[in-house]
Amino acid sequence: MSIYTKARNEYAKEVSRKASMANKRLKRLEKRGLTDTPSYKQWLNYKDGQKFSVAGKDYNDLQKENARLNQFLNGDTSTIRGTNKWLKNIAKNTGIKYDRVDELQKASSQFFELASKVEQYLRTTQGSATAIGYKRIWQAINEYVEGENIELSENQNIDFILNDLINVLDNVQLTDSYSDITFGSDNDDDWIRI
Repeated sequence: MSIYTKARNEYAKEVSRKASMANKRLKRLEKRGLTDTPSYKQWLNYKDGQKFSVAGKDYNDLQKENARLNQFLNGDTSTIRGTNKWLKNIAKNTGIKYDRVDELQKASSQFFELASKVEQYLRTTQGSATAIGYKRIWQAINEYVEGENIELSENQNIDFILNDLINVLDNVQLTDSYSDITFGSDNDDDWIRI
């Protein structure tokens, strides 16, 4: 056995260990229904959610897989505990109300689906979602939900809320006070790191 083959096999063992750990985390997130997290979505967007693996990879491919593994494993939202902490910080910064973590998971899923649809709407109609920023979109949704006394849950009709919210947003200039908006921590990286 050549030195190259031996080194590749040792490296493959380490990458395989990490792949096993990452795939277990993915299963736990899926079992809990936490598939809206940044770490999970990033994994899903890469090659349509191909599981982590070392099978059939040469040394260069193993390096790429190791980098992908490190990015996933180091993400705050790759674990259930990290995801719950991230969701609690998001709830604090966006005003999502909840009593239990499972309620927060359902409400945040609806919240982010609504935020994504609002952003898509603003991009297609006004081309301004990037200038507005996600924080302002989140604040607009939070103000609307509070003002209309709506509790976000998985049974909520997001399309109905979206249509009503879009009508409100069309009549309000979102960029008015964007520079004055702050959400909790001075270090946004604490709660938006994927």
